[in-house]
Amino acid sequence: MIIFAVLLFLYELMWWKSIPAVNKNLRTNFGFLYGVKGKAAYLIFVAFLVIGLKSDVSVHFLRYLTGGCFLGTGVL
Repeated sequence: MIIFAVLLFLYELMWWKSIPAVNKNLRTNFGFLYGVKGKAAYLIFVAFLVIGLKSDVSVHFLRYLTGGCFLGTGVL
């Protein structure tokens, strides 16, 4: 989950402060994030990963709340 979060953070960071080397690598390897449908599919994918975490998570409502937020953002 940390890797997916870092990827999303770096993508969003490029809108605030563009770093040419990072921007080029993101476009080359994760170009689907730069389109509306690709980013929506990515957010929905991450939402299902969050919701599908093991049941031994100590805070169950946080898992569903976070997954629901990702899912809602991806659908919108």
